[in-house]
Amino acid sequence: MNKRMLTNTRYIYLFLTWSILLAGCAARLAQQSTEKKHDLEILGLGDSITEGGPGFFSYLFTLDSLLKQSGYHPRFVGPKTSIQSGDTLRHAAFSGMTAEFIAKKIDSIYRAYPAKLVLLHSGHNHFAEEKPVAGILNAHRTIIATIKKINPSAKVFVAGVVTAGKLPKYEYIPALDDALRNMVDSLKDPSVVYVDQRNNWNWSIHAISDKVHPNREGARIIAENWFRALAVSKQVQPAQPDSLLPVKAFAPRGGLPNFFSKLNSGKPMKIAFLGGSITRAGGGYRDQIIEKLMDQYPKTTFQEVMAAVSGTGSDFGACRLKQHVTDHRPDLVFVEFAVNDNRWRMKLVRETMEGIVRQLWNADPEMDICFVYTFSAENLPTLQAGKFPASVSAMEQVANHYGIPSIHMGLDVVNEITRGRMRISGKKEEHADIPLFSLDGVHPLPQTGHKMYTAALDKYLMQMKEKRTPVKHTLPGALEAGNWENAGMVSLEAQGKFSGNWGTTDSVTLGKEYYSLMRTVYATASPEATLTVNFEGTRFGLADIMGPGTSAIELTIDQQPPRVISRFDAFSTYYRLNYFILTDLAPGKHTATIRLSPAPLNKAAILETRNVVVKDWAPYEKNVLYVGGILY
Repeated sequence: MNKRMLTNTRYIYLFLTWSILLAGCAARLAQQSTEKKHDLEILGLGDSITEGGPGFFSYLFTLDSLLKQSGYHPRFVGPKTSIQSGDTLRHAAFSGMTAEFIAKKIDSIYRAYPAKLVLLHSGHNHFAEEKPVAGILNAHRTIIATIKKINPSAKVFVAGVVTAGKLPKYEYIPALDDALRNMVDSLKDPSVVYVDQRNNWNWSIHAISDKVHPNREGARIIAENWFRALAVSKQVQPAQPDSLLPVKAFAPRGGLPNFFSKLNSGKPMKIAFLGGSITRAGGGYRDQIIEKLMDQYPKTTFQEVMAAVSGTGSDFGACRLKQHVTDHRPDLVFVEFAVNDNRWRMKLVRETMEGIVRQLWNADPEMDICFVYTFSAENLPTLQAGKFPASVSAMEQVANHYGIPSIHMGLDVVNEITRGRMRISGKKEEHADIPLFSLDGVHPLPQTGHKMYTAALDKYLMQMKEKRTPVKHTLPGALEAGNWENAGMVSLEAQGKFSGNWGTTDSVTLGKEYYSLMRTVYATASPEATLTVNFEGTRFGLADIMGPGTSAIELTIDQQPPRVISRFDAFSTYYRLNYFILTDLAPGKHTATIRLSPAPLNKAAILETRNVVVKDWAPYEKNVLYVGGILY
């Protein structure tokens, strides 16, 4: 189970001399400083730029990482919940809504969540022809005054909102930002701080295709502006983040002795592939390496265990490991989550990957494991600088601790791109004389990118074949106390209590790539129907299906305010296996209640963020919840 620990230092005063009194005073001040450092409660106010969404990124998660890397334990509060790459944060951000909307709601919101630090980024969702600046300014004044009336010690950070290329709609934003700065200056209140979010922001680089919402780099820019403002205001003190490790194509460590021992015996072999969409891809490195092994060992029968789920990280991998991997008793497990885990905190990556390792070897100490790393366009500058990205650096720490071999399949690709002999992304017909790694900078093409991945994997696998004396892998002490060794997925029949109109269906699973992993799900379209789960621990989540007919859910844990979690995103033009996991719960026993949210989603606005054109809206008119399992 996850545990957050604070270290409290006890000071013992043995002698009443001046020197010891002074030392005692210093110790007390240090303890107070540490307590303050680990006690940050933050309320994020805004719209979709704060909330985040499908296809774009919330800056709150990057800010959370920056604060944690600096030694803080921030607690983001609010009536809503966003989930991004395994992390869960709360806030009061409302997609598609205006500053005036927040002004009307702020009294009830802030009385329920009176955080000391408030981050306000609101100014979009108007049209220039409305001449909205004056109204937005008045809304900001109302928001600030209400907060200060309820909690005079609150610190309010008011953002000059990021500019957008969606013109002429957002032509008013530069004038709004100047007016917001002047308004904050006129208050002459040191507890109200203006934060210019235009610093280092360029919508043509830092926004997704809609020219408004931040991409991953844009979210980082916004978060760093917030962090600098918090530091200048002496709310936080910067610290160095986790170190990135130098690149290395191959680390054999303990090798794959049991795998190669069995290969030479001619016995049937099972190979499991645990990962995301890069591993899932048909005709990719997974299929290609199996073909190579069949050619090299023609007397051996190879059986593949498909355990890759597109768009998922090692957190979901740790939860579903038993059903999707260990129950099949593979001889070798390839683990690939480098790309999907890359935006996570390194500590979380270590916790989830270590959980996978410990579960596998607890199930079968003769099972061999190999970490394989891939990359995407966002990792390219880091790799070219000779450093592993954050996710790989964290995974290497786990691999070192347990003696697990690791192979970065993409370094030869990086070298080719750096030398101008390969393009990382683009259209096939453009510059046809230069090979294309991928169309999107993430998913390799089978005949180029995946082919190079396979060549690297095959090369380094064969370098381990001489080490084939069978061993039983033993588990050393844990690297991370909060590792996911006890993570899992249980059936709804075993732990869920249904109330209202529920039924089972395979209509959204049959014929899909994930059918073998989740054949049937429970479904409801009734707002009155509920699913109640009693559980113990600090994590809770659901494995579910997202698609055109899904909507938002309302999750209530114990007596906490309900969390609204969207189960529809800009990629929900088809049905796919998905999940969410809350990781911020207090240790102990809990009760979770899930139902459909009564508040309708603006599916058209969500799809618009990816410029999706819908010809038939009928499938999107449904509001259904499809649940397949409980994650912990």
